[in-house]
Amino acid sequence: MKAVITLALLFHITVVTPRATIGDDITQACKDQDPTQITFVPVPGDCSKYIECYNEVGTLFQCPDGLWWHPAIDECDYPGSYCQPNTTTTTTTPSTTTTPTTTTAPTTTTTPSTTTTPTTTTTPSTTTTPTTTTTPTTTTTTPTTTTTPSTTTTPAPSPDPKPDPRCIDDSTELWPHPADCAKYIECFHGNSYEMTCPPGLYFSSSSKTCVTADESECCKTSSQC
Repeated sequence: MKAVITLALLFHITVVTPRATIGDDITQACKDQDPTQITFVPVPGDCSKYIECYNEVGTLFQCPDGLWWHPAIDECDYPGSYCQPNTTTTTTTPSTTTTPTTTTAPTTTTTPSTTTTPTTTTTPSTTTTPTTTTTPTTTTTTPTTTTTPSTTTTPAPSPDPKPDPRCIDDSTELWPHPADCAKYIECFHGNSYEMTCPPGLYFSSSSKTCVTADESECCKTSSQC
């Protein structure tokens, strides 16, 4: 009897792309910007965030869930090749175990008997018990990504800000647009700016963010949405 045993070892290969980080002081990103204008800087490695710069002071914002900051048009947009986020990929090679086959050679017995009339009796006995078991095991590890709900700001500031009675101090405030559900007014340093939500979203006066039509108070009372 001969037996052959084959053992396949399981190997795990993990490839990790390092994550870029932004410094604790996001104002550093605004040092090269015009301090007299509102400008926007993308966050390296995080496509969903951007920095609003004014007077060398930076404020971190995040696009709505599922949207990325598009630096070419200075607003939140659908994901595309214009931004490359950091990723982590894990690949696991499958494990295969094979149980060897055992074969028993056949046994043949011949018993001759001779009388006046020759008689030959042959009794063959053959036993074959092949057994083959193959159990492949494949394991794939998928990384989990958690997205924090965002505060929507899609900048499209008017070029000539004017003092607004609603903007009574230097704080940043958001107000609904009086005539367009997809727009809103942002107060910044005493001036007002007309801003536009991403396509398909509308301003909510209660949450101060761009939301879907069924969540916007303006859409519930207007036929614009």
